[in-house]
Amino acid sequence: MVCSRPVVGGLAWVLLLVSPQEGASLLASTHSRATRPLIYLRGGEVVAADLKRNAGAGARYRAYDINKDGVLDEKELSLAVATAVQRVDQMQSPDPIIIQFTHKAAWLWRRWRGTAFELVWRPMLFSTGVAGLIELLVRDGAHTFSAPDPTVAMVQRLLTINTAWQVLLSLTTFVLTFFLGQTYNFWRSMFSEGRSIQGRLHDTNLLLAAHAVRDERGEYKPEARELLTDVGRNLHLVHTMFWASRDVSLSVLHTPEGLKQMVAQGLMTQDERNRLESCGPAPGRWKVVCAWIMTRVAVARQQGLLIGGPGFEQTILANLCTMRGKMGTIADGPNDRMPLAYVHIVQVLVDFLLVLAPAALYPKMGLLAVPLSGVIVFFYRGLLELSKSFLDPWGNDGSEAQNVNIDVLLAEVHKDTPLWANAGQCAPISWKAA
Repeated sequence: MVCSRPVVGGLAWVLLLVSPQEGASLLASTHSRATRPLIYLRGGEVVAADLKRNAGAGARYRAYDINKDGVLDEKELSLAVATAVQRVDQMQSPDPIIIQFTHKAAWLWRRWRGTAFELVWRPMLFSTGVAGLIELLVRDGAHTFSAPDPTVAMVQRLLTINTAWQVLLSLTTFVLTFFLGQTYNFWRSMFSEGRSIQGRLHDTNLLLAAHAVRDERGEYKPEARELLTDVGRNLHLVHTMFWASRDVSLSVLHTPEGLKQMVAQGLMTQDERNRLESCGPAPGRWKVVCAWIMTRVAVARQQGLLIGGPGFEQTILANLCTMRGKMGTIADGPNDRMPLAYVHIVQVLVDFLLVLAPAALYPKMGLLAVPLSGVIVFFYRGLLELSKSFLDPWGNDGSEAQNVNIDVLLAEVHKDTPLWANAGQCAPISWKAA
């Protein structure tokens, strides 16, 4: 007999209550499309490591450690570099920038990857088990859905806990929902800044393509074409070096082997590599490349390779400064995102609420406290874990969900960089020399 995925998924949730390990395995199998192998290609050798879709930077970096010894040996580093170079040189990412969804309720209920189900199913089962244990120990007589006898001494003590729990419930609800809003605003701002950097890179390419000097036939002069090629490569390089400083799985590009492979792939020249290595620590290399671009534009203006008045110069320099500022905002984000005391008090509030939930619910709900304890954990722990994942948009800290796929940002810029110069070259206008 062949069962549909919804039926198998429903059986998996039932099995979770009986055998958590087998239930989780069955549920994961119904969402096999949520995982894919990370392929390393190097010298004819192929190694695969299973990764969840839109896995964060931390998960990607741990996948490099094939031996699971906490250190990348020479072979693992070479494979990691090959994979990282492949990622930054691709024109299209196999995964979307964030996990996509549809508005249909049935479809949403069946999701596992990237949802609160994935984040909190273990504490849900634990709380349900504790509530069931309380029912078995306290109930004197048949197990029914009616509330237990309030005259029983143990039930009276639990009623006292229920009174305190009700006060804690209101406070936690208010604090947690506000915390969720604050963390989502942070995630959204980081996501928007990443997209905005793309926009500034495209604007720079567009401005240069429109103002590069041309000959009598309206075609770029060789020096102007060389300028567009060099600046286009450097714009992709500054983007790559920036994200290699923000994404731990791309940080291997800063190693000598990483820089060597980028030269071999044509992402930079040997001279650019030598100068990068001599211009300071790795995290600041994107700033060096940014300075190169501004210098190259200024020199090109002096050499007459770019036409346009002071307005053009002001616009392109302001655009590059804006790009640098947005990169700086993302770089500062992990340090400025949230005070420790704020996250700490929210964590403690939610933990106390959920620890007391099985005992607090039992004197009022009886046997219903068993499933309701799991429901309470799902919503409150789920909201807390979701909020904390918003504070880790790139997944460097091990966030399991809500990760922004940096590969998409890099691929889109890499794909469109040559487009601007080519579009300017084939414009349907009879160009005349100035």
